[in-house]
Amino acid sequence: MGLPAARFFVIVLLLFTVAETSLGRTVRSYWNRACTSTQFRCRNNKCINSSALCDGYNDCLDGSDEQNCHECRPDEFRCSNGDCVSQYARCDGRSDCRDRSDEYNCNVTTCSSDQFRCQDGSCISIDRRCNMNIDCRNGEDETQCGEYASLFLSDQNEKKKKKKRRKEQIGKEISVLL
Repeated sequence: MGLPAARFFVIVLLLFTVAETSLGRTVRSYWNRACTSTQFRCRNNKCINSSALCDGYNDCLDGSDEQNCHECRPDEFRCSNGDCVSQYARCDGRSDCRDRSDEYNCNVTTCSSDQFRCQDGSCISIDRRCNMNIDCRNGEDETQCGEYASLFLSDQNEKKKKKKRRKEQIGKEISVLL
């Protein structure tokens, strides 16, 4: 073999060795690489985001991210699927748990006919509905008011005025009879 052919052979041999070594490192580093500080190492050595721990989904594929899950904080409610949501989200009329368990076994408040029921179960006077002031915790008293809200309010106010005048009239009639 001549000198140029020998050089070519050595170069090809070096390239093959480098490629094989790199490929081997790539495969080994996938399984043995260090997870970052924001990741969790699964039993199968896969790294997943720590936010995926105990979220009800098997992200590791070996189930290790859903084992030994922490308890909810004292100010949180544990959903049936293991998720934690704010205690204030419990029985507020909206499903905050993916399995909707935060809305199970709730005592539903019944408001009187002249009141509006907020999603959290509290009752406010119907006068406070669509008055451009948020009175419910989640602001639902100011939603879906539409362009006829002012007509609705003026109608409600008119009814109250009539009711008040009628009470005054009845009070006068009673005092005349006495």
